[in-house]
Amino acid sequence: MLHVKSNIFTTLVSVDWHIDNLCDVLLLSQAMFGIFPICGLRHLNSAQLSFKYRSFSFIYSMLIQCGIVLMFTTSIYKQLNSRIEYSKAGKRRIWFCF
Repeated sequence: MLHVKSNIFTTLVSVDWHIDNLCDVLLLSQAMFGIFPICGLRHLNSAQLSFKYRSFSFIYSMLIQCGIVLMFTTSIYKQLNSRIEYSKAGKRRIWFCF
């Protein structure tokens, strides 16, 4: 049971944390970070959860994944094309800033 309080911390403490509440928090956090793109998270019935290719959450997830791949490939490209001799790198401190 969620009791409405004036403070968010007291609201979080007063929540009766069952497995359903924990699954809701987990699904919402995964949807926010684009890890698990499912539709119907706001419905009260869990039978209405579905996966759709043509949805905002799927497109959002794919954009995040493409961004991660782009950052990874550009950082590898920058490392391979840098002019640092790694045999001499132990003698001095090198701070990598991307």
